[in-house]
Amino acid sequence: MNRPVLTRPTDYLLVDISNSYAKFAFASTKRISTPVRIATNKLSGSVFSRFLGQRRVRKIVVSSVVPKKNRTISKAAGKTGVLWLNSTVKLGVGIDYPDPETIGADRLANAAAVTALYGCPAIVVDFGTAVTFDIVSARRNYIGGVIAPGLEAITNFLSCADPGGAVSERKASRGGHRRLRATHRSAVAGDHGSPCAPHSGGATDYGQSQFVIVR
Repeated sequence: MNRPVLTRPTDYLLVDISNSYAKFAFASTKRISTPVRIATNKLSGSVFSRFLGQRRVRKIVVSSVVPKKNRTISKAAGKTGVLWLNSTVKLGVGIDYPDPETIGADRLANAAAVTALYGCPAIVVDFGTAVTFDIVSARRNYIGGVIAPGLEAITNFLSCADPGGAVSERKASRGGHRRLRATHRSAVAGDHGSPCAPHSGGATDYGQSQFVIVR
């Protein structure tokens, strides 16, 4: 007779779905396992179910900026509760920002994490498909930030600025342009009709802020 496979219990399965990659990690209130990463376009119900089946979890916590993948997670979760990270969740940090519902889940997660781990005021820099800068004030409130072009967009810009240089020989991945379009509306890139348009900007002094880089 075959014995049932026993899975290790844990408190949470953390899920981070970004434009480029989906990351999974099991976590307790004290530890987080090494994350597993797959391309977001490869994320399916069967893939998620296999990962979820590795351990018994009390709750799935999801930070997603790809709405079309949310139904996949909800369906594969079955009877396991899912907590969707958004501006209505108590994160240990306030929100002093117009239209809080428009803030990306990933940016809220960064704000909550930096406040819990390092205190505030703080600035979080997250390098992903785009590079985001998010600010938590001394009053423990998320007050907004900036979305800037990611590495691929910057590489394309340099290709325009120096068409005869070595940078122009680097070709973007086929999927890269699609991901960049997804973040184009929010990007503060100084794009005035041309990817090579000049851009000028300013900086604000936030005093003794923590400056945290998320890799």
